[in-house]
Amino acid sequence: MGYDFTQRAQCPACGGTNREPLCDAPLDGIALGPVIARHYAVDPVVLAGGRYRVSRCLACATIYHTEVAGEALLTDLYDVWLGAAVGAAYRAEFDWLVAHPRQSRDGHEIMTAASFLEMPLRGLKTLDYGMGQGLWARVALGLGAASHGFDLSETRMRAAREHGVATIGYGDIEGGRFDLVNTEQVMEHVTAVEAVMAQLSRGLRPGGLLKIAVPAQAAVDEAIAEVASGKVPDANRLMPAFPLEHVNAFTSAGLLALGERFGLQRVTPTLAQRFAFLRTAGTVSTRRPKNAVKELVRPFIPYESRRDLTIWLQAPVVDAG
Repeated sequence: MGYDFTQRAQCPACGGTNREPLCDAPLDGIALGPVIARHYAVDPVVLAGGRYRVSRCLACATIYHTEVAGEALLTDLYDVWLGAAVGAAYRAEFDWLVAHPRQSRDGHEIMTAASFLEMPLRGLKTLDYGMGQGLWARVALGLGAASHGFDLSETRMRAAREHGVATIGYGDIEGGRFDLVNTEQVMEHVTAVEAVMAQLSRGLRPGGLLKIAVPAQAAVDEAIAEVASGKVPDANRLMPAFPLEHVNAFTSAGLLALGERFGLQRVTPTLAQRFAFLRTAGTVSTRRPKNAVKELVRPFIPYESRRDLTIWLQAPVVDAG
């Protein structure tokens, strides 16, 4: 079957139109064909006619695909090619974290947000946007928050509902007055960033928080250059701008500009707020020493690193007008 593709003329972060083309290669060509076949377990010939067109924004340095998958390909990509199956080890860890939300990274992050907002956990109204398997949403629920979730996959929405998460339709996010919206490893996948950000920003209550966590660019430009020269790239280095899937490789400046376009200002939780979990009983256990050490070290890890990029954005505290 043939798939449709869509062109993007603007930077998904700052909205700029001045860009530096980095690559224009066929998805089923000698450089990307083998990568796509291994990663998605499909014959790349089904992508014939599609191009890996990637540019860098000259204003904010965001690297983004100027040609992205259409609706039919996105459906097949996320519901079929990537699927929803998980391994036994992941499932075991998932189940443990859901059963012990106070000891989880996500739980500690939610406690940080509650401390920043000066709210009790049981008073938080949260949304996990693009929730996937729903771990964050279920941890929020386990902490007593009014936990909501959204995902494009109805299978995942149904699974979340079965475990007590209140799922919400995309069109109902606006006006949700959420205290905290989580987008964990989501925005790099979004082809229509402006539309999603408009919806999420309108879903925040005054003073509400939006957390965006995405892969950092790292050495992705080198991997893209390999594709442009006709070489099969290192898939790990290409991952921040992986074909079809990771269509936005943001920078800190880009995410800051994105927030400002929608009236959101960057905020940074203090070290004390990142350690807020220590004020709650049962958040660190010697029964899992490796997990305990990770959580005691995590607050010192910068939100911006070579591997990851996290930014917290806050809606205006007072309603406009």
